Amino acid sequence: NAIYQYNVGGVYQGEVKVDGIDHIGTLAIAIDSKQNIYVADAAATPQRIVEFRADGTKVATFGETLNLNFPNGLVVQDDGSLIVADSGNSRVIVIEPNGTVRGALERGSMDAALGMPRGVAVNAKGTVYVVDTVNQVIRVFAKDPSGLPTFSTSFGDVGDRDGQFNYPNGIATDADGRVYRHDRRQIKFRFSGQQHWQFIWKLYGKRLIHG
Repeated sequence: NAIYQYNVGGVYQGEVKVDGIDHIGTLAIAIDSKQNIYVADAAATPQRIVEFRADGTKVATFGETLNLNFPNGLVVQDDGSLIVADSGNSRVIVIEPNGTVRGALERGSMDAALGMPRGVAVNAKGTVYVVDTVNQVIRVFAKDPSGLPTFSTSFGDVGDRDGQFNYPNGIATDADGRVYRHDRRQIKFRFSGQQHWQFIWKLYGKRLIHG
């Protein structure tokens, strides 16, 4: 695995080599407001998060004592804290900017049970969306004064019809509050606003359907 850089026009700029690290097993990547880059490194023993700058200057590594197990999702909140979807441990961790753990949402917390959290995203209001691949739902957590997101609701059900999930994996939000996600077992791209599906793109073989 490697980290590649492109300019705003999409022109390849080369591979980013992080100081002192020969190989990074990249599972997820995120960037904060200061343009620092965070990568989930599954090749390291123990697995960890690596923070560095665009020129490859290493800022820090952290998470080595957390027993991370394939952290597949990363996103940075407005306060600089990092949300990590720790897939193999069925939990979502919130890490302070200094690398200490603020807290975690773990398997079995009532309706917020996380089977295998993978993608994670935060919208402009601080609402956190977590893709749970095993349970095939999206868990929604509201911003909380404590700094730990509080479970709000879930949406999604299993199937192949429009709006249904088939091993969802990645997720993102836009400035208008829409939520975008994609599935692993089917080549689908969907987005919703206020939990209402707006359009669906499907790719079956060579046929593209827009409806």
